[in-house]
Amino acid sequence: MIQVTNLVKRFGDQVVLQGIDVQVDRGEVLAIIGPSGSGKSTFLRCLNLLEKPTSGTIQLQNSVLTFQEKKKIPNREMRQLRGKTGMVFQSFHLFPHMTVRQNVMEGPIQVKGISASKAKSLADVLLKQVGLHDKRNAYPDQLSGGQQQRVAIARALAMEPEVLLLDEPTSALDPELVGEVLTTIRQLATGQQTMIIVTHELAFAREVADRIIFIDEGQIVEEGKPSELFERPQKERTKQFLERFTQL
Repeated sequence: MIQVTNLVKRFGDQVVLQGIDVQVDRGEVLAIIGPSGSGKSTFLRCLNLLEKPTSGTIQLQNSVLTFQEKKKIPNREMRQLRGKTGMVFQSFHLFPHMTVRQNVMEGPIQVKGISASKAKSLADVLLKQVGLHDKRNAYPDQLSGGQQQRVAIARALAMEPEVLLLDEPTSALDPELVGEVLTTIRQLATGQQTMIIVTHELAFAREVADRIIFIDEGQIVEEGKPSELFERPQKERTKQFLERFTQL
C-alpha cells in the first residue's frame, strides 16, 4: 500500500534522513521508535509532504512521487498524495472558534466538497467512535487535552484517509490523560485502519503495532515484530536503547 524508497531529507548540510526504505501493507499498524532527534517525526512529515523530501520515492496506492533536489512537484500531484493521508499532530490544532462537531466537519466540506448535512452525519459517527458525541457542541477550550486529541483524531478520520499518520499523539498530554487517547488508537487498530505511529510510549507500541521500526541518526537500525524486537533485538544500538525500558 505504501512504498518508500531511499528517502533522504537534508536541512542545509544536515542530513536528517539517510535513505529510508519502508513498506506498509493495508491494515498494518507500524510503530516508529527511537531517541529524540533521530528523524522519526521528520519521516512522518515527509510522508504527508509537510516537509518535501530531498530525494527518494513515495508511493501510496497509485500515487507515485519521485523527489530530486531542485525538482518541482506539481501541486496537483502533491494534493493527490496528501489527500490519501490523515495527520494527527503532537499539538491538537483545533479551531478555537468552532465547536467540536464543526471542527470535524470543516475538512470534508472545504476540501472534499461534501454537503453540510453529510459532513454533520459523518462527524457524529466519528465522534461516537472516539467517545465524544456528548461533547459535539462544546468548544475546544471546554475540553481536556485528551479529549482535544481525540477530536483531532476524529477530524483526521473525517477525510477518510488511506493511512493515518500519528506524530507522538500523547506527548502533549498530562500522564492521567494518556490512557484515553491510547484506547482510541487501539480501537482503530482493531478496525483495520492503516496507521504509522511515531511514539515514545514503548509499551503501547509493543501492544498495538504489527511491526516496529527503530530509527537512530536518520537510519533504520532494526525492524521486526514487537515480540522479536523487544525480546530478541539483533543490533547493539537497539539493545542499548531498550535497556532504559527493562520493565517491558
